[in-house]
Amino acid sequence: MSETKIKPMDCQVCFERDGWIQDIEESTTIWICTLSNGEIIYQDDERPDRMHHSAWVRLKNYCEANGLYVVKIQLKFRSHSEFVFDEEADGYCFRKGVLGSFGSANQHFYLVGILKNGIVNMQKWSVPELILSETDERNPSDLSDCLILRSKSNG
Repeated sequence: MSETKIKPMDCQVCFERDGWIQDIEESTTIWICTLSNGEIIYQDDERPDRMHHSAWVRLKNYCEANGLYVVKIQLKFRSHSEFVFDEEADGYCFRKGVLGSFGSANQHFYLVGILKNGIVNMQKWSVPELILSETDERNPSDLSDCLILRSKSNG
């Protein structure tokens, strides 16, 4: 019995740099992921016609339903890009974060991690300017909600 795969039109991920992406990429940082089958997916958080506000959650569902995984993440703000990839990674994770205190502006950041040898190596990027501010190691079980795994059956 074959698995039911999600059809691209039903998957809720963004396959192209459409008008929505063009509008948001001038004012905010986005991720662009390359998948194991060569598809490129664009972060389109908060798109009104999507079932879930988080493009990463939608991407995770799409990958799990279709036996795919992330092979590269590009972080992009306007013309500035940074690449996060490792062909041997067992998975990738992504989270947004914000730090704030009274009397000062909030500090926004992206947390991007690569799972390798049972440890997630996290990078903390200040956004929108894309400055790598910290790295640390984390337990993958603490990140299961945002970790897209490369399953053993996927190569």
